[in-house]
Amino acid sequence: MNLEGRNTVLIVEADLICARALTRLVDTECHVRAVSTKAEALDALEYIDQLRAAVIDVRLPDGNGLDVVEEFHNRRPDLPVSIITAYYRTDIVEKIFSLDARFLAKPFNTYDLEAIRDYVLGAAPSTVGRRLRVLAKEKEFTSMETEIVGLAANGFDRKAIAEWLDLSMDELNGQVDLVLQKCEASRLGDVVGSLLREEGSE
Repeated sequence: MNLEGRNTVLIVEADLICARALTRLVDTECHVRAVSTKAEALDALEYIDQLRAAVIDVRLPDGNGLDVVEEFHNRRPDLPVSIITAYYRTDIVEKIFSLDARFLAKPFNTYDLEAIRDYVLGAAPSTVGRRLRVLAKEKEFTSMETEIVGLAANGFDRKAIAEWLDLSMDELNGQVDLVLQKCEASRLGDVVGSLLREEGSE
């Protein structure tokens, strides 16, 4: 039985922070079903008739995420699947490619998150990442400052950014203040808005 429509993205990730981050990327565009185990993922395959895409971690509490990917590949070969993992063993990478899945190594940054979003949603690659690189070079952002602006551009609020980057709110606010000084802006939203407006004009 189809309990969720064809516009559903399935996220299979045991790390709660990572699952939240991935959900935030796409939940404004489609329904998200997030599960944390192999069993739940296989169950979702049974009751969601048509999935838009899936993002699956290799390491799950009750088994190997690659088994989930293989089952999805056998039953829904056209389903776009992104596999995320912190394990770089050759056999894992070869297995991922044999299943026609997209591979992304953890830990990933704001550009990686943007790429996942575009792939999952089937969208044309965003120009925000490219514009962010230009801005970061021009304003001499640190890698942390670049991450903060990039995550904000992907719809993360300050609480979510702090959670993703493992910062206290005071630490995050201090970093944001540095960004604002470099950009001569009063709000982080103004910095992000300039990136998004430029993308929309292309």
